[in-house]
Amino acid sequence: LGNMWVFDLSSDVSSNWKVAFSSSSTPKPLFRACLTADCATLQPITSRPEVIEYTGSENSHIVLFGTGSYRDAEDVSNKDVQTFYGILDNGTDGDLNRSSLQEQTIELEFTLSETGEHRVVSKNSVDYSSNSGWYIDFDSSNYEGERIVSDPIVRNGAVRFFTFTVDSGICSRSGGESWYMHLNSLTGARTDDASFDVNGDGKVDYLDLKMITSAGEEIEASVSGFKAEGLVKTGNTATNGADSRLQALSSDESLVDRAL
Repeated sequence: LGNMWVFDLSSDVSSNWKVAFSSSSTPKPLFRACLTADCATLQPITSRPEVIEYTGSENSHIVLFGTGSYRDAEDVSNKDVQTFYGILDNGTDGDLNRSSLQEQTIELEFTLSETGEHRVVSKNSVDYSSNSGWYIDFDSSNYEGERIVSDPIVRNGAVRFFTFTVDSGICSRSGGESWYMHLNSLTGARTDDASFDVNGDGKVDYLDLKMITSAGEEIEASVSGFKAEGLVKTGNTATNGADSRLQALSSDESLVDRAL
């Protein structure tokens, strides 16, 4: 349910293929997705992970995935907190949980009349000598039950994915609301520069930064996400060589279209 498994397929003989991690010959996952260290309640993983190379150590990777389910009738009313994770797979350490991870948080949600609701995520550094990755909980009181049920993608050092919050009303046309999230793939933090068009002028530049208060100081920060109506799956990036756009189809038949 909430286990991320890694398999060793290095042998030319398929009968020698095995789970990569074990303890006293008992197979162990790379990571157990849960909200507490004792993993009393596992978080379901129902979408495909993305894997990128980690250059800080030899033969290491970062496994990127979210949790949440939208498959069964009981999922509609489920309000459990779900999470997006970036887990270090160094080939040695397995059976990890969130106690060894660096936390990122949603620091701010705000609305612009031109382009709707947006989010800013924290910018905590990740020390991989003492941490095994990062996580961000989707625990906004405005969007209870927010989950990740579509596949993430990585482009230009950022992991991009959509979350989904179910509208339990039986007459809902769109089924709920989605958030597009754009995070540093190695840390889960907001990116250094503007990630997408925030002010609606069709360009991505310094005017798309948001002034926030951090550690008692006013700073300009990149925006990490925007809301879209309906269930939106993994989007495509269209480019003409100079400009890029995120384009994705929503369940309410509208087109999500933003300059990146």
